[in-house]
Amino acid sequence: MATRANVTQPVQCRGCGKEIIFIKACSGKTIPCDPEPVYVRQDPKGGTYVMKDGRIVFGELAGDADDDPDANLLEAYVSHFATCPVGGRFRRARKSERRRMIPPAGGDR
Repeated sequence: MATRANVTQPVQCRGCGKEIIFIKACSGKTIPCDPEPVYVRQDPKGGTYVMKDGRIVFGELAGDADDDPDANLLEAYVSHFATCPVGGRFRRARKSERRRMIPPAGGDR
């Protein structure tokens, strides 16, 4: 079950100005998400979604949960990186990319 500490109150995105929430993932990272939940049918080949409790799930967007009560749908959130027109400005470099950016010791200055 999600704790209140996992999800922040809505704030404005510094890039596009839209309302977002932050969800603390199980890994400890904080992920900006669109505040409206979506319903997801789990599928390992699908997109990436964030659950309120911090779990990351893979799946396909489904219709309204009321359309098929037996569908076993999950309520999740879309990462705002996927919907923000300037989201790339806020992404951190992956560890492998950060290593390439660090100059070797004793290198030219």
